Amino acid sequence: MMREVSAHLPEIFSGIRKNGAVLLIDFDGTLSSIVQDPRTARLSPPLHKALLRCAKRMPTAIISGRALSDVKRRVGIRGISYAGSHGLESELPGGKRFLVPTPEGTARVFREAKASLKKIAKRYRGIIAEDKLLSFALNYRALSPSDKKRFESDARQAVERYGKRLRVIDDLYTFDIMPALAHDKGTCAKKLYKKLRRTRAAVPLYIGDSKTDEDAFRAFPRGITIRIGRKAEAESAARFYFANRRGLSRFLSALADQAAPADQGALGRRKAPRRREVLRG
Repeated sequence: MMREVSAHLPEIFSGIRKNGAVLLIDFDGTLSSIVQDPRTARLSPPLHKALLRCAKRMPTAIISGRALSDVKRRVGIRGISYAGSHGLESELPGGKRFLVPTPEGTARVFREAKASLKKIAKRYRGIIAEDKLLSFALNYRALSPSDKKRFESDARQAVERYGKRLRVIDDLYTFDIMPALAHDKGTCAKKLYKKLRRTRAAVPLYIGDSKTDEDAFRAFPRGITIRIGRKAEAESAARFYFANRRGLSRFLSALADQAAPADQGALGRRKAPRRREVLRG
């Protein structure tokens, strides 16, 4: 069962003071509030300031369902790591990029499913499509309650024939599909943690708010994992929770205070030429 963050700060911070941490954090619903139109999501000035303080003290990575280029633009902090498309594309400080390869058969299934969902979306006024590099999402928050139910039914029927070749995440009124690969936010978070940590004992600290983050919560059973919102408490693999987002900027500011002043880490290094690689395994 998850425990409320503010009641366990000494426990959360003790290992971080001793060993340091790697901060891994989601964007939508975590750094940004959930909005009717995902194109208007932004990072508030207090959160931007708190996140920047953390990034100066510890390795930091943003892991989002958005396209890599999109989440980078919205966060706007140089020298940290970013991952997009639920971890299928990522970029380390200095511009080194990784892209999870998709077999042609799986890619074809994804393209077909995306085309089917685009046709369904045209039947509903108010749906916003997000066509990303390795995932495709339909935001249906603006629909009426009855249309939401009809859309969910239509969308699920459209993709069910693809079976296990397609991954579907329907959460917070966003119907998201992606190729079914052996990579998700959890595998991405673990790889980033191992690449970014300054010592083997560094504490992995992951913060997220939705079903898409559960893979990452499970990836760090002994780390500090925090879910925004308590309503899914019984279902979550996170160890701690915030009742809502209001305490996040204060928590991040307090977190920055716990870490010893760093050598500026990635934020202080000269930017290297950008390279693009394929991430395997």
